[in-house]
Amino acid sequence: MLEILIKESFELPAFSTLERLAHKARASALDHLFTNIASDLTASARSKLDTLLTLKSDEGLTLWNELKKEPAKPTTKTIATYIRHTQWLKSLRDEIGPIRDIPELKRYQCIAEARAYTADRMRELRRPKRMSLMAILIHEQHLFANDCLMDMMIRELRKTHNVAKKAPIEFQLRVSSESVALVSLLRDIAQICASKSKNRSGMDSILTLLHHEPQVVVDRCDKIVTHGVDNYLQFFALRYTKPLRKNLLDILSVSPVKDIAGDTAVLACLQFILYYRKESFASIRVSAIEHDVEAGAGACLNWVSERWHKLLFVDTSPRIANRLLRPALFELCVLTEVSKRLQSGDLYIENSIKYDDYRNHLVSNEVLRANLDQFCIESDLPRSGNEFSMAMKEALVSRAASTDQRFEKDQYVVIESGKLVLKRRPSKTPSGDLDKLDQTIRQRLPDISIIDLLVESVKWLPIQRYFGPLSGHQGKLSSADKRLVASLFCYGCNLGPTQTARCIEGLTRRQIAYLNLSNVTEKNLVDATTKVINAYNKYELPRHWG
Repeated sequence: MLEILIKESFELPAFSTLERLAHKARASALDHLFTNIASDLTASARSKLDTLLTLKSDEGLTLWNELKKEPAKPTTKTIATYIRHTQWLKSLRDEIGPIRDIPELKRYQCIAEARAYTADRMRELRRPKRMSLMAILIHEQHLFANDCLMDMMIRELRKTHNVAKKAPIEFQLRVSSESVALVSLLRDIAQICASKSKNRSGMDSILTLLHHEPQVVVDRCDKIVTHGVDNYLQFFALRYTKPLRKNLLDILSVSPVKDIAGDTAVLACLQFILYYRKESFASIRVSAIEHDVEAGAGACLNWVSERWHKLLFVDTSPRIANRLLRPALFELCVLTEVSKRLQSGDLYIENSIKYDDYRNHLVSNEVLRANLDQFCIESDLPRSGNEFSMAMKEALVSRAASTDQRFEKDQYVVIESGKLVLKRRPSKTPSGDLDKLDQTIRQRLPDISIIDLLVESVKWLPIQRYFGPLSGHQGKLSSADKRLVASLFCYGCNLGPTQTARCIEGLTRRQIAYLNLSNVTEKNLVDATTKVINAYNKYELPRHWG
């Protein structure tokens, strides 16, 4: 506002005048925003939002408090509970319907304010604002819940991989005795075959050695010969229990996965698994997962790596379409590939923040063409792709040349057996005089508590503007600096409100909890921390701090 007034040659009024105008404009804009969002809601949606502030759950808390629920430590039970919570959020979001787009900063402020308010505080707000804040938070919580479910799925699959990677170590310890047992069995069978007994009696003797279960012996040999002890994927199903399988498939049912690159083979396999999840198969024929007639039978598995090929198939038929798959390993193979592609961005889920379609966040081609020249000027980047690649090549060649020049002089970087080897550099040993100086300084410096340090920091560093009511209104708390110090101490020392209240006199646990909830956000804490770090790096500390 000041820059515009100066540019237009206006006489600058008092700053309080500009501040009042800014507050008035902000209040008017928010009123207009809340009125528009509330007017878009149907009567049933408004009634549903009102019930969230009155109805209570089995724990005696309102549904508004249940709405802001965070995921607990992932276990089989907590994952299933959070899946039901996400389904409830989805039903609320469908009841409310879509809401109009609002500026990102306004949206962030509304989310922070809605999370800070309790049910009693929400009921005190004007109806348009109350309806708008609740609708915005429900949409945000649904996005957050979908992200949490995907994180849980990826984390559980990663744990399953880690368990499978440790299993070969234990198997290798047992494989020596297993090999001796199988070789002894082979020797006994060979002795029977070398004897001059009749064929039928010899076969009966062999079956007796095999305990009349030759397939069991075949499986024991397969673990050593066919799969090899270095392929940990054969142990992948150890942790894939029925409860874990149900949770993983429920997550993918609640948050459907979609494709970006146009490769529908993985999704066809996933849809087959979800559709027949309640069926019990001894094996699955590849031709049953047909997804593209033109691609041909068996194309649904063109993404499977060679390492998985050794384990997935029951038989070795020459035509892959006629082969049979092991159901458990097939499911794990598909789930692993889905988790990889979700993290790389090849797959996405709707109504998500972390796993959303990245194309939705790119500017259109029209905007790109209109602003590309100015962007390249401000960022000092070449406009065309050829110029950009040539500039990168020149920078790489220049850096390689400078590295080559200093390579011969650096005795701790050598090439041995055709490989670059970095040797450990000797550590610099500080002199004894430095230790004496450090001890002298420590003895003469007085001890200072962290509370006094925070009080001093608040006095000389302007970080008060990062703390205040999340609604954006003027703060009305008395002793604001003391409450700011309490909040900094609580978050900086990773303490709870109860522990903080024991350390700072004059404040109760409820006061500190209210302050942390309604006056502090994660973004403000990061901004305040950045301010302190930048001030320290610029040596803006008082002289008496040394």
